[in-house]
Amino acid sequence: MTAATWNAAAPLSVFERLRFDRLRVFLLVFFTFAMPFTRVFEIGGKAVNFAVADLLLPLGVLWLAWMSLSRGARIPLGGLFFTFVAAICISTLWNLNTALSLRGPASLAIETVKTISLWLYFYLVVNVVESRKDLLLLLKTWSIAGALVSAAGAAGSLAFQYGGIVSSFSAFYRAQGTFEDSNLFAAHAALSMFFTLIYRNLTGSRSLWVWVAVALDLAGILLSASRGSLLATLLSLALVWLLCSSVRAKMITALSIVVLGTLLSTVPDKQGLLSRNAALSRLTTTTVDLDNPEAAQRRRLWNTAFDQFLASPVLGCGRGNFGVAEHNGLMYAHNTYLGLLAETGLLGFLVYMAFGGYALFVLIHGLTLPANPFRTATVLLLGGLLAIALAGVTINIENYRGIWMLMGIVECFRRNFLSSEGSVA
Repeated sequence: MTAATWNAAAPLSVFERLRFDRLRVFLLVFFTFAMPFTRVFEIGGKAVNFAVADLLLPLGVLWLAWMSLSRGARIPLGGLFFTFVAAICISTLWNLNTALSLRGPASLAIETVKTISLWLYFYLVVNVVESRKDLLLLLKTWSIAGALVSAAGAAGSLAFQYGGIVSSFSAFYRAQGTFEDSNLFAAHAALSMFFTLIYRNLTGSRSLWVWVAVALDLAGILLSASRGSLLATLLSLALVWLLCSSVRAKMITALSIVVLGTLLSTVPDKQGLLSRNAALSRLTTTTVDLDNPEAAQRRRLWNTAFDQFLASPVLGCGRGNFGVAEHNGLMYAHNTYLGLLAETGLLGFLVYMAFGGYALFVLIHGLTLPANPFRTATVLLLGGLLAIALAGVTINIENYRGIWMLMGIVECFRRNFLSSEGSVA
C-alpha cells in the first residue's frame, strides 16, 4: 500500500530547490524529545493536558504546508482523517447545548481543536521521516527522552518514600514523571522500552546506554504501581517471546520461571519484604474482587459509560462531556474503549478503531512476508502497539500524543523496512 501524497504546486515548483533538511531534522528531534513533557490545566471544569511539543505545532503546520506546495506531503489515511473530523464535528454540534452549559465555549473549542490536532502528530512523523536513518534517529531520541522521564519518575517516587520529599515527578509514592498521571506514565515507559529494543535490534547497538534506558523504563513501570500497565507490558513481552524465541529458548525460559517461582515460594515473609516499598506492595494486590472499593469504583464508571452510550449510541454525548457535571464529578470512564463509545458513539468509535486497525494490519502483514529480515523489529513494534492497546482497558489513553506518533512510526516502518519504497540515506 503506497501512501498518498498531495502537491498543490505548479507555479511554486521553484521552491523544490529549497530543501530545509535542517528544519526537518530539528522538527524530528525536538518534536519527539518534547512530546512527553506535559502539564495539566483546568479549563471550564475540564482537565486539559498540554505538552511542550504543542508549542511546535504551528511551525509543523507551516512546514507541512511548504512540503505540500513544493514536492508533496505524504497524507496516508487521508480519507479516514476527514471522516474523523466529520464524526467529531457532527457529535460536537449534536451536543452543542450540553457542552456549552457544562464547560463553556473556551473549553469546548480547546477540546475540539486538540482532538483533531492530534492527527498533526501522525502526519508530522510520517513526513519528517524520509529514510531509515531518520526513523532510527527518531527512535533514539524517543528512547533517550523516555529514559529521562522514567528516571525522573523513579527518583520522585524513591525521594518521597525514603526522604519524604514531595515533587511533581510522583504522586506520593507512585512515580508519574512528567505526565501528572502514574498510569499514563507507565504506559509511556513501556512504549519507550519497546522503541529502545527496536532501535537496538535495527542497529545492532551494543552501547551501554541502551540497557540503561531499558532498566530505567522498567524501574519507572514498577515504581508507578500501575497494575494495568504492568500487566499490559508483561503480556506484550510474552507475545514477543512466543513469536521470536526458539523452541529451546521457550523451554529454558519456562523452566527458569518454574524454578524462580519455586524459590520465591520458599522465601519467608515475602509480603513483609515487599511492603518495604509502597509501589511494589501495591503491585501485589488485586482488584478482581468486586467488593474491593477500587474495583467497585471502576465498575461504576464503566457501567455509567455504557449507559451513556446506550442513551446516544450513534453520536455519543460529545467529546469531553462525559462526567463533567454528573457521575460524582469523575471526568473519565477509566476505559478508553467505553469512554469513546460514550463520548463519540459508534460513529467516532469505529473511526478510532479503524486507525488502530490499520497499524495492526501493517504489522501482521509484515510478519507474513517471506524472509522478512526485520521480523524481530516487526514483532517488537507489535508488542509496543499491544502494550498501549491493553493499557487502554484500564485508563483513558486516546489523547496520549504518543499513540498518534506510534501510528506514524508504524507507517514509516512499513515504508522504509517492509516495502521497496524505503531508502537508507
